[in-house]
Amino acid sequence: MEIDEQFSMGRHYVGDWHTHPERRPRPSKPDLSSMRRIARQSKHELPGLLLVIIGTKKTPDDMWVSLHDGADIRGIRLVTA
Repeated sequence: MEIDEQFSMGRHYVGDWHTHPERRPRPSKPDLSSMRRIARQSKHELPGLLLVIIGTKKTPDDMWVSLHDGADIRGIRLVTA
């Protein structure tokens, strides 16, 4: 409901971020299915929604970044320093 309310005011949900208890994080099956569902059900004019997962390093030298369009995952990459 909150996302719909913010969208009606011109604000866009662009994705999700969270942490994982691993040095080089990877999305779990629930992460991927959740992003697929959200991308399919969301009203947006974006090419997809972002998923960012931060690992356990002291500074986030390693993170997972992906773009989800509801059918596919694009631009998957690990960012390393």
